[in-house]
Amino acid sequence: MRRRPTLPAGSGDVDLERARSRTVPGVETWSISDAAYRCGVSPHTVRYYERCGVIPPITRDGAGRRVFSAEDLGWVEYAVCLRSIGMGIADVRRYVEVAADPDRVGNGDHVAMLESHRARMKAQRTELDAWIDVIERKLARLTA
Repeated sequence: MRRRPTLPAGSGDVDLERARSRTVPGVETWSISDAAYRCGVSPHTVRYYERCGVIPPITRDGAGRRVFSAEDLGWVEYAVCLRSIGMGIADVRRYVEVAADPDRVGNGDHVAMLESHRARMKAQRTELDAWIDVIERKLARLTA
């Protein structure tokens, strides 16, 4: 499902799972704590996102620790963004499945999903505006 990050030219085939070190010269990676901090969430949230399929599986080192690439950070940041606009876990998972599959990206599925979510958000905004009006009228009566 997910493509592995591309290594810089001249680095050859590198197997991070058999490397003596967690780092490869020229390739920046992050631990789960660092990745979570950079994305503004907890390590628990990142693990949850991976377990639920909200982000693609993360490469592990020889000791089983997650090793995040820049591409992985991008997926986490994107999931955080979608969640922050109110998209549910199941919808984020479906969206990520479409966005991660190069054969499906151009078919408009992800656009339709975002348009559908935007319509739900606009309906919520309309409802919130009505409740704000109620509160403002009440405050006007109480402070008059």
